[in-house]
Amino acid sequence: MTHHGRWVALSLASVLVVPTCTSGTPAWLLSPAPRDCVLGPARVQPIPGHSIAERLKGHVPGWLPRTMGLVGAYGPDGGWSAAATWTDQRCRQVDIYLLDSGAHVGTPVGRERVRASRFARVGPWALVLDLRRGWHIPELGATSLLEYQTSVSEGVVDLQVIGIPRTVADRIVRSIPT
Repeated sequence: MTHHGRWVALSLASVLVVPTCTSGTPAWLLSPAPRDCVLGPARVQPIPGHSIAERLKGHVPGWLPRTMGLVGAYGPDGGWSAAATWTDQRCRQVDIYLLDSGAHVGTPVGRERVRASRFARVGPWALVLDLRRGWHIPELGATSLLEYQTSVSEGVVDLQVIGIPRTVADRIVRSIPT
């Protein structure tokens, strides 16, 4: 096989192995949650789990802690077009929203807008809310709430992480295609 032939074969193998988020939701993102906790998106319009990647326009985590499982996926509700929630046995939680096209980075979900100059950055993501030990839920007690946002062509992707250390939350947010 020529050098060029090996490169084509390796390139083709790479294309066949790399998963795509736009054509379907990776199976590991659909593993059921060990527990359904009380927080999360309004659950007014459940959508099939297998449609998460399509509904979130491919902006789904490429990595989550292995202890996380899917609670549910939800359709449009006042300001966002799709959302999904993952939790673990301790009720640590990851929520992702695709906010409508009129949204701007700096508008945390359900809270007042924050000035853009104050944001810590994680790649293209802005950390718009950082409440370490400033959030309280019965299952976790005093815990953290971190909220990240980034602009995408479809609007704004919003990621909320509850009870998970900042280093792990940063890893999750870096794994989401923008």
